[in-house]
Amino acid sequence: KDKDIYGGLIKRASVIASGLGIEAKDVPYDDVQMEAIHDFDMFFSDIEREVLPILERKEELDRSIAEYRQVLRQVDNLSDINVDFKDLFGCKHVKVRFGKMPSESYTKLEFYSDKSFIFVPLEEKDGYVWGVYFSSFEESVQVDDIFTSLDFERVHLPNFVRGDGEVATAELNRCLKEFDSSLKTESEQLNEIKMRIQDEFIKVRS
Repeated sequence: KDKDIYGGLIKRASVIASGLGIEAKDVPYDDVQMEAIHDFDMFFSDIEREVLPILERKEELDRSIAEYRQVLRQVDNLSDINVDFKDLFGCKHVKVRFGKMPSESYTKLEFYSDKSFIFVPLEEKDGYVWGVYFSSFEESVQVDDIFTSLDFERVHLPNFVRGDGEVATAELNRCLKEFDSSLKTESEQLNEIKMRIQDEFIKVRS
């Protein structure tokens, strides 16, 4: 049981060290006033209360930045094929789905040529084909099932992308700038915590 408890503490310490970018070192730890498991648990808990929420926000920002950058690329691609965004997303009788699928799955679309949908590929990158597919409302459930079976990953576009292409591009760039600024703030907070607890943390982890 004690082995499991210490294993849990080691795992928690690894998560903290990874999140803060603290490298393990062999240092003297004679002055560490901790002996009971409870002491170590409280020490890590105090750090986790500060660090974990920031890491979660940072992870979410990283995801948003990656997604918005990809959406921006596809907005540019949609603009290149002279698609009017308002007409595209304003169709009352047509379902529009935007996203990506594995390149291998894209080659299988020919097996569904008798189904009522149109897929427009926009870009192939990193083993995925990005694109948009259209189906009637009546056939949309069946068509969605087909694309789900082909591992199509739908990306929900922000509402502002459904308007003018230039406006969408400007708004995406504005959001990316805000995300980058927020990410910088979160990183600075993590660095402040690192500078404050690093020496003691390394000793305790030793």
